[in-house]
Amino acid sequence: MTTLAGNTNTASRSLDNASIAGRVLDSAQQFGKTNSTAADGRSAVQALVSRLQNSSNPLEQGTLLRSLDTALGGRTHSESLLRSGGGSIPGLTAQQAQAARGNVTPPLYDASSLYGQHGPRISDIRQGQMKDCALLGTLGALANERPSAIRDAITYDPTTQNFSVRLYDSSGTAQYHTVTQADITANIARAGGSRRDDGVADAPVWPDIMEVARAKQVDTNHADGLDQGYNDIAAYPDEAMRVITGTGGTQARFEQQPGETRPEALNRMGTQLRNAIQSDQPVTAWIVPESGTQQDRLVDNHVYTMTRAFQGADGNWYVTMRNPWGQNNNAAEGLSRDSAFVTMSLDNLERLGGLQSFQIGD
Repeated sequence: MTTLAGNTNTASRSLDNASIAGRVLDSAQQFGKTNSTAADGRSAVQALVSRLQNSSNPLEQGTLLRSLDTALGGRTHSESLLRSGGGSIPGLTAQQAQAARGNVTPPLYDASSLYGQHGPRISDIRQGQMKDCALLGTLGALANERPSAIRDAITYDPTTQNFSVRLYDSSGTAQYHTVTQADITANIARAGGSRRDDGVADAPVWPDIMEVARAKQVDTNHADGLDQGYNDIAAYPDEAMRVITGTGGTQARFEQQPGETRPEALNRMGTQLRNAIQSDQPVTAWIVPESGTQQDRLVDNHVYTMTRAFQGADGNWYVTMRNPWGQNNNAAEGLSRDSAFVTMSLDNLERLGGLQSFQIGD
């Protein structure tokens, strides 16, 4: 599968994978032996749980949670400790479990944490370290054109404090994936798709929840912290559209039909894209390396959300696209702007060779 681009411009706002791994290792070395004792007499597990309880930093919370996974032998054990006191966890005495029980829970995300006051909105998405631009680009398209589809896909159970997410398999059959409090915290620690890892404490968490569900969809062993699922989270644009909506939709590529001039072909394509947006259909753009020496200033092997198609006063067709990174600092091709949006003519986009296709949802 083609490797799609993750956001390599996040060093100033979040931890990269190496930094996260280093902090996990450091915490595991400090707290990971259940038979050792902290300086104040508490067991190492108790100290780790206490530190998790007292932390208000989402990145630190996720790192500590993953260290607790390491110390106890998996996510299932650590969740058992945090939720039920952990009396059955190997290596944890009844006295330790009782001391750890207290009021310890992961940070609580509920229905009010999902969308904020006005969402879901495309601006809720900011891709981090994961190479899931097709997923986030498609989610951004739905948030922009058909936000009810996202709201319908996620439900919250106040009794279990879990979320349920509906995704679809390759045949379009609905699947439901449980996303726990711990899953969300760990996703944020990985620099997920919301703005929580950017330091926006009350940012909507629906992008993180959808990422977790997708990771679970492709992961074969959920107890290990979803490492495999996050490694395999990438998708082609039609696959991402199918995973979220149940159908792959329509691929739109530039093609000149027999007897058709280039301006006529561009007009036909531009009209198709404009009509899709006017019909509230989600649209993404798949950008690949240019065929020549000229650069289109877009990120190669990357999926953008298309938000607008229009015909300018000069008669040319233009498309406006949003980078799921949340900005367009693309030093490799000379584009640097804080805005996530960029507008290009269809003619230039196609002529330079960087346009693979648009994906139009049903």
